[in-house]
Amino acid sequence: MGGMGGSDAGMGGMGGMGGMGLASGSTISLPWGDLLQPAPAPDVPTDPPPNGGNIKLLFAVQTGQDFKLLNWNPAFRAQAITADFAATNWIETPQIDPGPREPADLPMNIDAEIRNLMYLAATERRARYGEIVAQAEDAKPYWANLLGVGPTIKPATWTLLEVASSVGLMVGLHYKLKYHCARPFQYYPALMPIIITPTHGSYPNAHALQSFLMALCLTDGVCPQSMAIAIDALAYRIGYNRELAGVHFRQDRMASKRISQPVYTALKAVGSFNCLLNQAKSEWS
Repeated sequence: MGGMGGSDAGMGGMGGMGGMGLASGSTISLPWGDLLQPAPAPDVPTDPPPNGGNIKLLFAVQTGQDFKLLNWNPAFRAQAITADFAATNWIETPQIDPGPREPADLPMNIDAEIRNLMYLAATERRARYGEIVAQAEDAKPYWANLLGVGPTIKPATWTLLEVASSVGLMVGLHYKLKYHCARPFQYYPALMPIIITPTHGSYPNAHALQSFLMALCLTDGVCPQSMAIAIDALAYRIGYNRELAGVHFRQDRMASKRISQPVYTALKAVGSFNCLLNQAKSEWS
């Protein structure tokens, strides 16, 4: 108790030194006035004086500038290229349309399809649980690991992956809406997918289409030919993992494989894409 009294005295001394000591019952007048009153309107800004007044520039303004393509955020540049692709007549290309799943509503021999998915779930799903869950959100890190690329490491190559992802998703969703095929769990709930089933149709497999497009981009003179087998294998694996997850049928993946080449052919008719493709090739030359 004695120590506390000494501490109180010390605090009082500090208050006296700082001029902040208050007598009992006194009040504080805040410098900004009553908080319940409206604040005064700020002064209306005026136009700056001609030539910046007395501001002196430390060095000359650099004229003749533009924003270099390789300085673009890859995801944003990919969206611009996707818009160029969307403006073409790709949707009128018969080879791109996968056609209805056979028959129109059910896969061929639906019992066999379901039995196959149940077998995959029992034999292979557990071993690939981690990558299935990760690829459900974004499979590009797997491509980054295979190729040693990223947004700042071979950025044109990374932008190719972004373009393939964006275009593949757009085309895939278009045909999902057109054919509105049910997901496997709708036929057989006991499949119990290990990820939340996406809230759009099953056919075609958009993850597979994106991956097959990535593989076509990378093997079109970009990466060394010695990498082609690994690239194609990863594209297949990502699409196949969707079947292990229980959210796609095999026919969904096969349709994506079938239309990937016509989609890529249409994409190569876009000037902005070919500019990017050449930049990616130069990164590996």
